[in-house]
Amino acid sequence: SLLFNKPYIWLRDFLEFYGDNLSASFWYVAGDSSLRYSIGNHGMFYVIEAPFFLLGFLVCFKRNRKLFIFLSAWILISVFPTALVGKSYGLRSIALLPIPMIFTSYGIVFFLDYFKQAKSKSLAIRMLFIVFAFSFTNWLVRYIYVYPVYGNYWYDGMQKEAINYAKNEEN
Repeated sequence: SLLFNKPYIWLRDFLEFYGDNLSASFWYVAGDSSLRYSIGNHGMFYVIEAPFFLLGFLVCFKRNRKLFIFLSAWILISVFPTALVGKSYGLRSIALLPIPMIFTSYGIVFFLDYFKQAKSKSLAIRMLFIVFAFSFTNWLVRYIYVYPVYGNYWYDGMQKEAINYAKNEEN
């Protein structure tokens, strides 16, 4: 009864759900467990954004400590309500959305500022564009061609089959 009681189980579940919301798996690899708000096996953000997020996180920590503390606190607070309810969930985590984007943007700007000469900076911008365009194209192809096959169940695909069956058997 010391380790298996309601407060212990609630705390254990809360910490597990809190960690799920901040995990790299949720953000960059697997995404939402509900196929209604995710295409499945794709994080909430593009994988290519992860190194820029880390770079932006570190640069912000080093250059603007107040902003870093504010944004980090926002991340930690924004996942609290979701963790109280259950597993990581894209729609419930919407309050978190701007912060990874801000850190990622910070990292991209720092990365591009690293290139001083106009030619090398232009090449870096083109390379980033190609990589991000490839990531988006990959997502788009999966969304248009692959997701409808296995995501059909989440959007009442079985109801359509039932209605078609009923129409065929109406007499």
